[in-house]
Amino acid sequence: MSQYRIGTVSVTNGSAIVTAVDPDPADALISAQQKWLTEAKVGYLFVVAGGAQLYTVLTVDSDTQLTLSAPFAEASTVVSGVPNIGFEYALVRDFSINFGFPLVTLGDIATALIIEQAMRQVDGEFITFNALVGGATPATPPTPPPPPASPPAIDIDPPSVPPVVYATVTGDTTTTVSWLASTDAGGGTVAGYRVFRDGTFIGEVLAGLIYSDSGLVAATQYSYTVSAFDNATQANVSAESMPFVALTDAAAAGAYRGYPYSIKRYRGRR
Repeated sequence: MSQYRIGTVSVTNGSAIVTAVDPDPADALISAQQKWLTEAKVGYLFVVAGGAQLYTVLTVDSDTQLTLSAPFAEASTVVSGVPNIGFEYALVRDFSINFGFPLVTLGDIATALIIEQAMRQVDGEFITFNALVGGATPATPPTPPPPPASPPAIDIDPPSVPPVVYATVTGDTTTTVSWLASTDAGGGTVAGYRVFRDGTFIGEVLAGLIYSDSGLVAATQYSYTVSAFDNATQANVSAESMPFVALTDAAAAGAYRGYPYSIKRYRGRR
């Protein structure tokens, strides 16, 4: 962004001194406007209207005088060796940290020159950079990791209810409960079965389709049901099967004795 002053300056070819010109010393307002004040700072760029070169402000000597970093040299603009009075000027504040070129705004004096100087400086910076790195091209950035895989679908479907359950009386105090396999529709597998006697859980089977029950009372009727569960993280459990009723009897060892509860009929000895 360029900083302007009302009025003009006096410059001399071969001299680094720039002096503000007071066109009307009798007018206090104009005299006050000619002061550099605190707007001018070391490092600002100085250019006169129609000039072909930018100069860096080396020192701010007073409110009305600056010293440039190099002697003023505009042979086509001013007469050498004598003060040349009445030049319009601009002080350009440098906001660029990386390349040191000034920003310009609408109405800047010598805008084209400022832009050209800036672009030349940018080109120089790139040439210097390439020389330092030996012309090497930037390294290819690493390939970003793939996005995380979608979590597996949660299995919330229980296995099917064991379709057939039956019991064989093997002694006056023992029975063997058997059933047909269930299937799992939730994407997992059937992990095992739970056996219930008279509605109370009595055991779990992880392999096979048979369970031996003991410690029973002779000549007593018992009702057996079975449910299936799957291998989900939080196991899904089916409903219990239809019950099968068995009647213990010492004389019936090795015989099939009992009836499905749903049939409601006694199945005698074989």
